[in-house]
Amino acid sequence: VSSWRISCFLAGKPFPEEREEACNALANIVLEDEKALEFLLGGPGFTSLVQRLGDSVAAVRIAAAGALRNVSLVGGVKATEKLAEVNCVESILSTLQQV
Repeated sequence: VSSWRISCFLAGKPFPEEREEACNALANIVLEDEKALEFLLGGPGFTSLVQRLGDSVAAVRIAAAGALRNVSLVGGVKATEKLAEVNCVESILSTLQQV
């Protein structure tokens, strides 16, 4: 799965269930495959994942937060730097206030 396809799937699907499923799939993939994590961090899929924190559907926001949790758990310094680069903290705090 290319980062471009992940990005399109996260951002372009009209059905919340599909966006939630994409976030959950990413949450699992990054735990299982270090190369997938590197690929996600290096492409537009990561930005799309962070944008899902602002989704109109709570289940999608929660799934995105879970995926980002896994990214930060296994991604180390590189993931932390990427999270800071896209100013993810503000989005995470906003999501937590809505849950």
